Amino acid sequence: QKMAVETSHPEWLLKRWLRRSDEAAVRRMCHFDNTIPELWVRRNPLRVGILAWEQFLETAKVEWTTRSEFPDFFRLKGNTAELFRAPTFSEGWFTVQDAAAGIAPRLIDPQPGETVLDLCAAPGGKSSYLAELSQDMSQIKAFDRAPVRLGQMQVNIKRMGYSHLSLAQADVAIADLPQADKILLDVPCSGTGVLARRADLRWKRKLTDIQDLVDIQGRMLENGWRSLRPGGRLVYSTCTLEPEENDHQVTAFLAHHADAELEPVTNENLIPFLTENGAILTQPERDMVDGMFAAKIRKKN
Repeated sequence: QKMAVETSHPEWLLKRWLRRSDEAAVRRMCHFDNTIPELWVRRNPLRVGILAWEQFLETAKVEWTTRSEFPDFFRLKGNTAELFRAPTFSEGWFTVQDAAAGIAPRLIDPQPGETVLDLCAAPGGKSSYLAELSQDMSQIKAFDRAPVRLGQMQVNIKRMGYSHLSLAQADVAIADLPQADKILLDVPCSGTGVLARRADLRWKRKLTDIQDLVDIQGRMLENGWRSLRPGGRLVYSTCTLEPEENDHQVTAFLAHHADAELEPVTNENLIPFLTENGAILTQPERDMVDGMFAAKIRKKN
């Protein structure tokens, strides 16, 4: 109770974290959640080259840094408000997205000519990165159940200038989905990896929400798997730190599907984020980005 008051975190969540980590580690997690998040943006290589982009930031007198783990992402400081008033924003030079959110699309590794589904697409940051990674030469089909959120995505797609990214409304837990070579499934989750950006979320969530979300995630995973072609890849991702929604969900799925196997992560820049089970997990207070989980699952031929 004392820690809950001191750190402004709900007691039920602290109890969960203290079962997995010592008090000092949990206090570091809470401290990170109570700091102002850093601003990351992703350069759109379809609209601007790296030299012109860096010159633009220098002219705008914006400080920027990069990290090898997160190509295409820039951490910005300074007078960043001016960037969003500049014509370059409306021309699609960049979009706001935390660097960790780029990991799942990179694990998909979309190639020209492939059909790629993004099954929980809104607000669209991962869908748009998939388009950029494929040089806008993959057929990216993005789904979401909320029409308003799809409308917001459509505005961004037009701004960023993608030609092969289409949107459709669907409840992907039950919808009849098209066949795909690769699938990104970024499921609804408890969001405990993004509490620094969503300060309200810690008070909206309840302990019982986690099991409800696990059930929803499982249904989405099962339905998405049916539309994946043999030899294809599904990347399951969340923005939570809770094991039931991450490693446990993937382990249970693999145990019930003989045609599924976990693909190893071969990108050397992502090795520091590997879990014991071979998936990816960024830890906010350690990695200074949002908490993101991602696992590559291959459908055997």
